[in-house]
Amino acid sequence: MPLLFLVLGLSIAVRSQTTDLMEKARQKSDIYSAGHFRMEGKTSYKTGRGLWQGVYVLEFVDQENWRELLIIGPFQQLRTAEKGQIAITRNDEYSSAASNILSLPDWLSVLQIDPTSEKSTKSKFQKVNGTQATCFSIAQSSNKEQVREVCVSTESGLYIGDREGGVRYSDYRPFGTFLVPFKMSDGDFSELTVTSIGPLRGFTLNKTTPMKIMRGCFTPRHSLLLRKVSPDYPATAVMARMSGQVQFNAVINESGALAEISPTKDSNKFLLGSALNAVKQWKYRPASCGGTPVAFETFITVNFDMSRMHSAK
Repeated sequence: MPLLFLVLGLSIAVRSQTTDLMEKARQKSDIYSAGHFRMEGKTSYKTGRGLWQGVYVLEFVDQENWRELLIIGPFQQLRTAEKGQIAITRNDEYSSAASNILSLPDWLSVLQIDPTSEKSTKSKFQKVNGTQATCFSIAQSSNKEQVREVCVSTESGLYIGDREGGVRYSDYRPFGTFLVPFKMSDGDFSELTVTSIGPLRGFTLNKTTPMKIMRGCFTPRHSLLLRKVSPDYPATAVMARMSGQVQFNAVINESGALAEISPTKDSNKFLLGSALNAVKQWKYRPASCGGTPVAFETFITVNFDMSRMHSAK
């Protein structure tokens, strides 16, 4: 019995340490709680067709009122939020480049642990991008295979990323009482470099006719994949020893069900049907704003690998 109590005590201590460090890291960088700022930056994304470059602009009043422009290569998107209603206008289909870069300014939501569905399983000290860090493994209660890692600088207490080769936040600079990462990257592919941040004097990004309107906020509590079905490998693809990738832009509704889905133009057409049949069976816990479930857009990639027959992420 004493050994059992010792193990339980250590487990509770790890969870408490995780929550405490992540909350302190969030408070140090929570510019969204202050509001009324304008951020500009340069974007870049490495593709098979070369390097795409562009700009990012965020005009932020509060969680429910903001405007955001992303231009990356041929892709352009404007999101405008008024009283929690987000209107989206874009010139082309959703792309992995847009998905990766749009997730980078949303670093504060990563520092949230949902006590009802997540728990910290272990912590370790390691160097991340040359910085000594405390890294926590956070597992989903419903799916132990889905683990994310959050690393906080041991010296500064600031959030610096997840794992080797993953998301990185660096070059923190002061804005008011907060410290803001001026360089954000997702591996070796996408990068957002902040060029300026200052007080918002009024909106300069003009509203346009939206393609869709959704209820949401800027830093929602992230969605949770509850059920994932792997795709069948099409017989014709097996015979041809074909590997490939299918990518979808999808909207998950307030109930966690798939409401909209469309493949990107460069998805493998021979694998599309099998990937679509599998993804239609996936089930999510929806994202939420202030405890209220909201619809959200997500980018889904399904990989077909002949060396492993199939995998999806």
